[in-house]
Amino acid sequence: LESPETGMVARAERAFQRRLGGDCSVPLAGYAEPTSEGGLHLRGLVSSLDGRRIAEAEGSGPGAAADSIGEAVAEAVLAKGGDEILRELAHPDEKLDG
Repeated sequence: LESPETGMVARAERAFQRRLGGDCSVPLAGYAEPTSEGGLHLRGLVSSLDGRRIAEAEGSGPGAAADSIGEAVAEAVLAKGGDEILRELAHPDEKLDG
């Protein structure tokens, strides 16, 4: 059993995590919350292991678009440097050129 609000929050956060390929070894965070208008607001980020570099973004929209909001915020995180952070996490022994 879940309330409609809980379902939309979970869908947005899971879509964000899925798009970034997140698992227990990837330092990422996604936090969604319902808005007073029945919509949804999501904040997300990915971080380097040492926490010195963080790529973050946020987005809002109607609750029915929870999956799309999660994917859009993930895309924005990638565009703000998250793609480079994730490549470095996947290949820690390689020096990647920016």
